[in-house]
Amino acid sequence: MRKIVLAAAFLGVLILSVWAGLWLASGEAASPALQMKPGKWEITRQVATAGSQQHVSEKCLSAQEAAQYMTVDAEKLLPGSKAEAIPTDGKDSAWRVTFPGGSYTTIASADGEIFTRVMHAEKQTGIDAGDADIIYTGRWLGDCVK
Repeated sequence: MRKIVLAAAFLGVLILSVWAGLWLASGEAASPALQMKPGKWEITRQVATAGSQQHVSEKCLSAQEAAQYMTVDAEKLLPGSKAEAIPTDGKDSAWRVTFPGGSYTTIASADGEIFTRVMHAEKQTGIDAGDADIIYTGRWLGDCVK
């Protein structure tokens, strides 16, 4: 039981770190097929383990944030991280980030009004070592109202 609680705590910190880093990511713009509309988005996060709950939030993305959402800048995630692009067929964007003690691989796709991102995270050291799949989905709700 203690191992499960510690693993859940690690995953929570990892998810928040990765989510914040990806949300603020900067880099080259995604291809037009992978871009998201600016505006209000409903974003769902689900850790693919038995009994995990979905987390749903709404966020307003500027045009710049929406254009950069399908890229990653590892230096904004964790010190010592290294990001590498994974070749795809152009319908998806994919990257692998390694960091001290672990790594994650992400495959993302978007068509303007919906997006999907699946992240496989691995922690190789410590009592909470293990892996998890984290699935993000989003749908465009319209313009942001100020």
